[in-house]
Amino acid sequence: MQEITGLNEIIAGKKAVLCDLWGVLHNGRVVFPGAFRTLENLRKTNAIVILLSNSPKPGNLVKEQIEKFNITENFYDGIVSSGDLAREFLERKQESSFFFIGP
Repeated sequence: MQEITGLNEIIAGKKAVLCDLWGVLHNGRVVFPGAFRTLENLRKTNAIVILLSNSPKPGNLVKEQIEKFNITENFYDGIVSSGDLAREFLERKQESSFFFIGP
C-alpha cells in the first residue's frame, strides 16, 4: 500500500476522480489547504471530477453550499448527493405511498 500526503501525488494518468466534499475538500467552514491546487491540477489532466456528498440535500443545493467556499463548476463535472440517490430510488419504486419522518 502506498502512503500519500495528498491527491496530487497520485492523479497523473487518472481518467476520473470521485472526491468526497466534507472532510476532504472542506471542513464546513474553510477549504483545506491545497484543495484548489489539486482541483486545478485535475482540470489540467482533463480528468472527469465528480464530487460526492452524503448530504440529504439534492445536488443543486449542495452546489450552492460549496459555491460559498468558491468551489465553482470550473473545478468539477458533477455532484452526486445522497439526497439525489434517495429521490431517484423513490421515483423508481412502484409503491404508491411513502411516509416522511424528519424535521
